[in-house]
Amino acid sequence: MVRRERKEVTIADVAQRAGVAPSTVSRVLNGHSGTPETRGAVLAAVEALGFSPDSIARSLRSRETRTVGLQVIDIANPLFAAVTRGAERVLRQGGYTLLLANSDGDRAVERHLLTTLASRPVDGLLLSLGDESDTEVAAQVGALRVPVVLLDRNFAVPATDVALSDHRSGVRDAVRYLLDLGHRRIGFLGGPDTLRPGRERRRAFDEMMRERGVEPDPALVRTGSLSAAFGVRETAALLDLPEPPTALLAGGNQLGTGALETIRRRGLRIPDDLSLVICDDIDAARLNDPPITVVARDVEALGRAAAELLLETMTGRRPSGGGRVELGTHLVVRASCRRL
Repeated sequence: MVRRERKEVTIADVAQRAGVAPSTVSRVLNGHSGTPETRGAVLAAVEALGFSPDSIARSLRSRETRTVGLQVIDIANPLFAAVTRGAERVLRQGGYTLLLANSDGDRAVERHLLTTLASRPVDGLLLSLGDESDTEVAAQVGALRVPVVLLDRNFAVPATDVALSDHRSGVRDAVRYLLDLGHRRIGFLGGPDTLRPGRERRRAFDEMMRERGVEPDPALVRTGSLSAAFGVRETAALLDLPEPPTALLAGGNQLGTGALETIRRRGLRIPDDLSLVICDDIDAARLNDPPITVVARDVEALGRAAAELLLETMTGRRPSGGGRVELGTHLVVRASCRRL
């Protein structure tokens, strides 16, 4: 008779049978129980599967580090701070620690950080990368041996999951709103076409203008960067045109900050001299006098959604790759736009 070797029972097996995360099993078995229902489910799974103390010790000696890496392009940007906060809360509840890396949008630094994170003992990565056309970075991401979730980015890497914002719907609403107020010369500031938010916002702007029978004026469209400095410079250029825009849509919170700086320097009044809409709600928009109309999204929820996707893969609840979450955007009308 051939004797088959019995498969070793792991914490992951217990977690799957109990319907909880492996981190929950570890906490229960170490005396840090949650609800009576959770503890009962875990202990019942332990008994049913014959999970022994020796198995616990072997699981704790595994390669699992309970650490997740998060790389962003600008931690000083309030949006990335909110994303980080959302992700950290979800991961902490799952028993993981977040390791943060900041690239400042520098491609060389970004590649170095990816190499560093790949060599560190992390269980998964959340990545907000600065240039989707960078094939070297795409190759690095594809070679990673841990689960990856991309934050609002579209890289041609099959074994990754994505957490996205639906920039298109909110921008369409903003352009429709300005057109309904009678504006036809609408300026647009946008990010580079190598980043998904820049592409999606520009596409939405052009679509809605043309749907309403208004051909976008190339002189009024300025794209290429999401920085405040770009917003300062290009807003000034738009205002210096022989026929300046009557309204301006800033496709990013830092672009909006730059636009506000130029408007104030010129001594112009919002909305009397220029109507303004900013993509992404920030303190500067809410506290401005008058408050600025914005295309808003819950970026903390985006961080939570990305972390939840990553947890599902790290705990074996689904395979890596193909996971996708897309959260909405919406127009918040305040007092920064006037009817012509």
